[in-house]
Formats: sequence, C-alpha cells, structure tokens
Amino acid sequence: MTSGAVASLAWQIAERESADVAAALPFADLASATRGVTRFVDWYNGAHRHSAIRYVTPDQRHHSRERAVLASRHDLYECMRRANPERWSGRIRNWLPVGSVVLKPRTRITRDNYLDAHRRNRLLPLSRQGQTVASSYL
Repeated sequence: MTSGAVASLAWQIAERESADVAAALPFADLASATRGVTRFVDWYNGAHRHSAIRYVTPDQRHHSRERAVLASRHDLYECMRRANPERWSGRIRNWLPVGSVVLKPRTRITRDNYLDAHRRNRLLPLSRQGQTVASSYL
C-alpha cells in the first residue's frame, strides 16, 4: 500500500468517525443546543428546589417570594406535627430563610478537611496545610 493510499484510507476513517461522533452528540445544531440549554436554565432556576436555600427555587428567592413559601411550609409542618405527634421525634425542619449564599466559598484547608475531601474525590493536589483555596478543591 502506498503512502497516498494509506493517507486516503486514514482520511476516510476520520470522516466516518467524525460523522459517528456528530450523530452521537445530543444537539444537532446550534439552534437546538440553544433551546436545550434555555430549557435547562429555566428548569434549574424556576422549578428545581435548591437545598442550600431551604428548598426554594432561585426564582422564588430572587423575586422575594422565599419568605412566603417558607412561612407556608413552616405552618404546614406545624399543623402536621399537631395532627400526628407520634410521627415526630423532635422539632420540625428549620424553614427560616437563609442569609447570603456564596458560590465556591473560600475555605481554609485543615488536615482533616483536606483528607476528607481527598477521600471523597481523589482530585486534590498535594499542598501545604493552612493554605486557602476555593472550596471546589475541598
């Protein structure tokens, strides 16, 4: 086989593989990718309840509906506890609004939280104890 034939065969294989890869992608084109991402963002902010903000949606929090939603949940839990006290071993869940929420808060590394994080994801680079890094590394 000549080098030209090898190059031609390699090109044909690459063409076929790139077509297979493109067919396996979740979006056919930019417009469908934009629609898919828009649907996800709408769901994430408008329907998905986030545990860090007491199971309200970011939209509820952003549009100042958080307090009303949490007060309603608090009342419901109190009512259910009074109606079925045998089902409750302690207090009801804390439905008070949370304060500020920070993405990727800075955390001081200690030996214990470094080792815990290392065991969880095994992605941490070795570093000196006491160094401050983003919590995405913890």
